Parts: sequence; structure tokens; C-alpha cells
Amino acid sequence: MRAARAVPLRDRMSDRLHRDVLGLLCPELLGPPLAGTPWHGQPRTAATVLAVPPGAAAADWRRDYGDAVAGFLRGYVLDHGEASPVFGILRRSAAERLLRAPQADRHGAWALATLTALLSADWLNAREPAGEALRR
Repeated sequence: MRAARAVPLRDRMSDRLHRDVLGLLCPELLGPPLAGTPWHGQPRTAATVLAVPPGAAAADWRRDYGDAVAGFLRGYVLDHGEASPVFGILRRSAAERLLRAPQADRHGAWALATLTALLSADWLNAREPAGEALRR
């Protein structure tokens, strides 16, 4: 918490902190355009924001997903068991309510799955690049 609070409030409230962390960890990810809105302070252009073609539905994979993804997120979070560090922050019963079908708060479901991945260190065991797997 001290480290988070050491960041100036202005940077925490904008996307500056996110951009800085992303720039340190993987600068290549700063290049592709964002969906919906540009980074704070950038103009809204084709280079900074993905545009939806006229007449196409504006689907957002983070919120517009079906039962398969909902089930995956639920299973991923809850299958870590009672010893999961996430249940030291959030009551399991609250997680179960959030992840119950149908998921009313899909943004919350993604956030909880992300927190679970970070706390469990699953992200450290990410799959190798597809090219590496194919060469074997």
C-alpha cells in the first residue's frame, strides 16, 4: 500500500501509472491502438483508437462473453481453494456471489480473475510463445 500511495494522486487517477508500468514491463504493448478511447492526452485518431465499422455491433470481449467464459472465470477463481491468497482479501462467499451465473458484474469478474492470477503467481508460468512450441 505504501508503494501505491507513493505515486502522486494525479497519476493514480489518470492512466499515467498504467502506461508507465506497461512501458517498463512491455513497451511493445504501448503501440497498438486501444478499444474505445485513447490514452489520456492523446487525440482520438485511427492510430490511437480502434474504430468499429459502420453498422457493426460494438462488442467488448471483456463484457460480452458467453457461458463458457463465465464458467472458466468462475472455475479459475474458485478452484484455487480455501488457501488461495485472494480469499484473504475477499470472502469466498462474496466471490461466489460475484461469479454466480448470470454474471451481472462482468468487469468485476475479470478483475477478480486477474487478482487471482497475480496472487497465485500463475502469470509467471505463462505458456511459451507459439513459435517455440511449434519448433519442437
